[in-house]
Order: sequence, then structure tokens, then C-alpha cells
Amino acid sequence: MFAPVLDGAVSTLLGVLMLAGSEFDFIVRYFFAVLAILTILGVLNGLVLLPVLLSLFGPYPEVSPANARNRLPTPSPEPPPSIVRFALPPGHTNNGSDSSDS
Repeated sequence: MFAPVLDGAVSTLLGVLMLAGSEFDFIVRYFFAVLAILTILGVLNGLVLLPVLLSLFGPYPEVSPANARNRLPTPSPEPPPSIVRFALPPGHTNNGSDSSDS
């Protein structure tokens, strides 16, 4: 969880960093500053605020007993499908017409 969020933020900030070198002041002010601040706020939101809120108000953790008495049994694997084989009786030849002969 930590690495993908941080990787996304770093790559976004590297892309936005190119806007900081612009000669136009409005590009730096309205694009670079806004995108950099939003990226930093998004990282703080995803790595600090949301985990703290989920630990306080989220669902209770699921606990399984150590002796595994209340667990469901592991299902056995399904048997492989049966193979149907058709064979001609000995001495029988296929003299009839077949659609692949035409």
C-alpha cells in the first residue's frame, strides 16, 4: 500500500516539476503550485489520514481461533471430467459418406 502511493506521488511530482521552470508566472502559480499541493495533500490523505480514520471507525478485524475448531473444512478438489471414448467394433469399416470427404 505504501510503495504504490509513494511511487505515484513521486512520478507525478517529477512531471509537475517541469512546470516550475516556466518563464510565465501564471504557469508556475496556477499549474505548478496547484498540482504540487494537490499531489502532496493526496499523499498525506492516503498514507496518514485515511488509515487513521479507518483504524478508529473501520470494521472490526476478523479473528480466527488458534486451534481451528470453528473453521470450515477445506473442500476437496473436483474430480477430473470423465472422458467419453467412441470406438468402432472390430471388423467394421466406415464405408459411408462423410462430410469431410467432399
